[in-house]
Amino acid sequence: MFGLLLHLVLPRLPAEPMPLQRWLSTYNQANGTKWSASPKFRDEVVVVYGSPDAEGVRSGLAKLMRARWKQDVLETASDADAVEEGDALSQAERIKQALLKKLRDPSAKQVEPFPGNRPFEANFIDIRPELIQIAERLPARWFANLAFTRSRTIDLNSEPPMEPVSKGLEPVLDRLIAKWNIAYGKRKAEIDPFHRNGDKVLSRTLTRSTAWLRVTIEGNFMGYSIELKLATKEGEVLAMEEYEIAGKETTAPLPRWAITSDYAKTLPFGRRLEDFRVYWSAYRRWFQSRGGSREEPKAPLGMKAEMAACTVNDPVTWTFMDLIQHEPALDGRPVFALVPDEVLKLTYRAWYEDEVDREQKQLSIADLMRLWNGYILNWTRSDEATFIRPTNPALTRQRRLKRDQLEPLLKCYLTGKFASLDSMLGLQNLREAEVLATVLGSATPIAFFNGRLLPLARLRGEFRGRLEDFPTWIREVVTFYGPTKKDPLFPDETIFSSRARGARQWIATIKPYRWPPDTRVSIKVWKADRYGSESPPPDPKDNSTSVWLDCDLVAPDGASTKIERYFEFAREPGLTPYPPSFFPDR
Repeated sequence: MFGLLLHLVLPRLPAEPMPLQRWLSTYNQANGTKWSASPKFRDEVVVVYGSPDAEGVRSGLAKLMRARWKQDVLETASDADAVEEGDALSQAERIKQALLKKLRDPSAKQVEPFPGNRPFEANFIDIRPELIQIAERLPARWFANLAFTRSRTIDLNSEPPMEPVSKGLEPVLDRLIAKWNIAYGKRKAEIDPFHRNGDKVLSRTLTRSTAWLRVTIEGNFMGYSIELKLATKEGEVLAMEEYEIAGKETTAPLPRWAITSDYAKTLPFGRRLEDFRVYWSAYRRWFQSRGGSREEPKAPLGMKAEMAACTVNDPVTWTFMDLIQHEPALDGRPVFALVPDEVLKLTYRAWYEDEVDREQKQLSIADLMRLWNGYILNWTRSDEATFIRPTNPALTRQRRLKRDQLEPLLKCYLTGKFASLDSMLGLQNLREAEVLATVLGSATPIAFFNGRLLPLARLRGEFRGRLEDFPTWIREVVTFYGPTKKDPLFPDETIFSSRARGARQWIATIKPYRWPPDTRVSIKVWKADRYGSESPPPDPKDNSTSVWLDCDLVAPDGASTKIERYFEFAREPGLTPYPPSFFPDR
């Protein structure tokens, strides 16, 4: 009987996207159920549109989240990780193929052969064919989850290979060595002047033991690149080639079921999306006019107030995801969507970069799919429902901003106030929050936040000692930053120095540096203005505190680094900074 009622009674659904646990609580209150989700899913933003029955809601949510119901709790399915890994690899294959398409395109911009229009940026040999061969041979996994790692590097030189994939690239290195040696034999008189420092010539013929090949893949959801460098063993780059694609170039073709007149119908923007369009259209016009005589547009106060209350009004409701509420009417199927935070930035970007006409107040589902399908979202359809999921659910989960932690920051940012240090420390993805706040209605810019170093803003005074004498959390913060290493070709210069010689640059070491335990550490934190001067007594009307951080690390082997940061946050009378005696100088 209960199962029959589930099919006969259409439940009342929450009307907007929201974190899953809040969605379930709202649903429970309206329908008398007691559903909940495991901690893994609670912060995922979901929305359901259409008219599924109660059993359809349960099964649809389980399919959407790759989960299973254990009584009334939505829990991870046993095969969820494998399925999500498959999603990430599918996206990686699209990234790889999009890069290969660019590499194979004869019209794509490439490094000119010497001398070209800019001789110091020209190549003496064409290494594009070898870069194509490398990209073809690399497995798709090398292009996966780049937003986690930012970059992946493969090095081939006289050192043992750091990655098994390097073995398969050795024939490519041999071809490049042969190609370079032929060119060097014929054009030595031209090549040497571009790789010389005084009397020292840096170019040479190459062998397996004196050559260095580096392949670097970089990217995030906004774009991807692949780069090849051929260098001497010491690191002097002799030839290089790099190609880039925008993230939107990884979109998938429309599925056959979406190539219909219904999916091509334009749909009106809802109130929030239209408010967002009006604001960003005005801002873009102002920016293109370089300010002109007009004042910089500001987001309406009402819109900012709504945005700041993000535990009630989720940020993704100001995005093109607003349009999918109309999708069930196109084919009669309910829609279940798991929405990544990135859609907010991509909606703003679509107007800012003219991917969508800023004066257009409507868009079709087919247009939306052409923008995002396969790039940031995947549309799939079954007999029961349409499902919209992130192309990389694990990455989306890792980058997700918890709304209850985000709200205090947004309320400060969007009203021009300073956030408290505690509220910033409580949010793991602080940089993402700053970007999100900036997109949400021209937030007051935030002064130089660095989430990794932010815990040090609690310190006051000077602290000196050996690295091993500091607490673990301090060691983890400061040793994240590598040393300013000396250029092995020119010991009196560092890799950050400008080199006014040669057509290329020096390749940094392939081995990550590990700070030894007896590295000397000096940390100084003091109240100061943004220029580093000691702050005057605080103005009672001023609610902010500004702090400067200086940190120096010097290792016994001569490696060193200096870190300087400026922080600004709300003044907290009850804040108890760590005293100077916290770190004894041993």
